[in-house]
Amino acid sequence: MFPPDLTGPAEYAISIDYEPHSPNPKRVFTAMTGLIQACEDSDRRLANFLAPVVVPVLYLENIETGSITARLRSVLQSVDDDALKSLDWKKAVGAYLVKGKRQMIEFLGNRETIESRQEIEDLQRVIHEAAQETKAIELPRYAPMPTREIAESLMEISNATEPLSSLDRARFVTADGTTEINTGFRVTPERIEEVLTLQTIIAERPMILKVKKPDFLGDSMWDFRFEGRKISAKVVDQNWISEFHKRNVSLHPGDCLHATVEETVKYGADGEVIAIHYRVIQVGGVLRTNETSR
Repeated sequence: MFPPDLTGPAEYAISIDYEPHSPNPKRVFTAMTGLIQACEDSDRRLANFLAPVVVPVLYLENIETGSITARLRSVLQSVDDDALKSLDWKKAVGAYLVKGKRQMIEFLGNRETIESRQEIEDLQRVIHEAAQETKAIELPRYAPMPTREIAESLMEISNATEPLSSLDRARFVTADGTTEINTGFRVTPERIEEVLTLQTIIAERPMILKVKKPDFLGDSMWDFRFEGRKISAKVVDQNWISEFHKRNVSLHPGDCLHATVEETVKYGADGEVIAIHYRVIQVGGVLRTNETSR
């Protein structure tokens, strides 16, 4: 049964053997959807550090029954770029994407979680070797995949298999063979942050935060828009929060907080940002839409 007839370097399959006549059948389809999404996201992360013009697109080739098997293929798109003309780049990148995902799945092995930064750095080196073997390293903008990106891909694979029962089995299949996916591996964003953080920098600065979703109960994070992106922050200015919950301060759609914010940035050994956390430590006032501060 394994491996299926996979011959192209960019072809692979995800297979789930499920317990027959078992309850909660949607678990199998939920896990398959999650694993396909994890592979698609891993392709994007792997390709992002190859060249600015390479875009991986995942194609569904076939679905087989018995066990549920999705046959997939990474199709690569690129704008015309002279730097790629000297290399059979589609073949090289396709092979690299498959090998990179295989290395991540092999990393799971019998592990229960990520134990150390060294483990991820070792996996980073293995993925780098896959780039050398497939010649993807010859692309003009190749750079090793950052440790945070690798850990996030592992987390997505872990999250995808969570719905499966203890009797279900998941496999990653290529022309080179079959690797069982460890469905017992679990890792959280907090664990990734703990393991990969080498240095932490904390600073306070004034910010104007557009309120996206306030916390009316007093024990949750607020969602804001800042510099065109969403951030979440705990408002710890208890005097202001008390007035807000007493309805002495009103907020309307489009309003902003003029605030002093504590920003905590955590960096990994490769200089990449692992996580950023915010706390609103003092609210100076509410900025109304098209109005001055109050």
